Amino acid sequence: MKRISKISVLMLATFALIYTTSCSKDDEPTPSPLNNENPIGNPDNTDSGNSNQPPTANAQKFEVAEDAVAGDVIGVVEAEDLEGNPLTYSLVEDASELFLVAENGEITLAEGKSLDFETTIGYSLTLHVSDGINEPVEFTVNIKVVNVIENLFEDPESFILKFEVTAGQALTIGTNSEFEYDYTIDWGDGSDEETLTLQNPTHEYLNEDIYLVAIKGNFPALKMYQDAQDGLQDSRDALVDVVQWGAQKWQSMQNAFKNCQNIVEFSATDQPDWSETTNMSSMFLGAVNFNGAIGNWVTNNVTDMSSMFLGATSFNQDIGNWATNSVTSMVYMFGQTEVFNQDLSKWVTSKVTDMGSMFEEAKAFNQDISGWDVSNVTDMSYMFDKAAAFDQNLGAWEIASVTQMENMLDNTNLSTENVNATLVGWEEFVSNNDGPKDIKLGMASLEACGEGYLSKVVLENFNGWIINVGSSIECP
Repeated sequence: MKRISKISVLMLATFALIYTTSCSKDDEPTPSPLNNENPIGNPDNTDSGNSNQPPTANAQKFEVAEDAVAGDVIGVVEAEDLEGNPLTYSLVEDASELFLVAENGEITLAEGKSLDFETTIGYSLTLHVSDGINEPVEFTVNIKVVNVIENLFEDPESFILKFEVTAGQALTIGTNSEFEYDYTIDWGDGSDEETLTLQNPTHEYLNEDIYLVAIKGNFPALKMYQDAQDGLQDSRDALVDVVQWGAQKWQSMQNAFKNCQNIVEFSATDQPDWSETTNMSSMFLGAVNFNGAIGNWVTNNVTDMSSMFLGATSFNQDIGNWATNSVTSMVYMFGQTEVFNQDLSKWVTSKVTDMGSMFEEAKAFNQDISGWDVSNVTDMSYMFDKAAAFDQNLGAWEIASVTQMENMLDNTNLSTENVNATLVGWEEFVSNNDGPKDIKLGMASLEACGEGYLSKVVLENFNGWIINVGSSIECP
């Protein structure tokens, strides 16, 4: 009986131990894995205290001369790494296949490769930078090719003209004998450059073609017309364009393009330097096809614009913003123009003394210039003679210095209203300023009436004026 009890107790104890152990294991929570993909508080799977950041690199730019040779270092790219890890660089994409990138970031021109500014002015490369730990970082490098001046035609300081010449033609570049010259010239036909000091350089072309002529140095004035016997007409006819003005400080443009009948415009994109130019007289006289956009010229120091566009029958560009504050002569400036009709109301004319024939036979001109300061003008003779479209009131002009008005408004299109307003305004000025007196005023083919008629009477009877105008006391 005792034996059975001991065995039973032993079995019960063993069973209880097994049961207790089993329940204990089932109730314990399962331990977390060491590399949980989404640990709480660290969703990017990094230990914020021990993470290694990838390097950073911005887009970079370098310049290289077009005459660079293989192995020349164009530049060294740079990147940053917060941990100071050593960085290596590599080339990912180069569509041109011209460049190499070393691990230290040096960019060089590849063996057997060359650059040409005239063909391509820039390239774009894609590079990687790596710290050996993180994924490589991509960035862009732009390489600009810099022009190496190889001849006068590539030099931005050269004055470049374009000519259409015939076979065997002797081409002459007209100069101004008032100035000294010292320049280098390339005639554009493969002949050697010449360094010259002589006036009117001449070159004979073997073949008919279009040629560029480049000039650099002291070449202070172009003067394609010198006199009626200068023998330059063939050269004038050959000139078709100014391609580049260059760095020359021009001293004079008198007769520069006079009678150059085949020049239409200037393709030059640079600005001519007129800072020392005082004379533009007859610059485009007889240049019948010229209509170049020259409204942005800086003309502050020009004093003589006489005959500048005389007979330039195609010219009709906006030059209303020109600085005319130094100009003293505008005689014949727009004479015999066919289509010119631009706003000149902003011009400063306070120093002008001669406006004789300024718009004579300017067939299209009809702009309001009543605000001009003409207080120093002495000669207005023929100023608008045969300007068939002109119909403006000039009565506000202060004509204190005028001595000549012969034929001034003959055969214009002034309405009776504007004739009257002009005469009334001038009569008031003369009466208030005791002059000018003894003026002969041309108004042939025009009519005055009413107040205009009375002003005519006062000017003639009390101030010695002679006014050639049809008139009647009553207005129709």
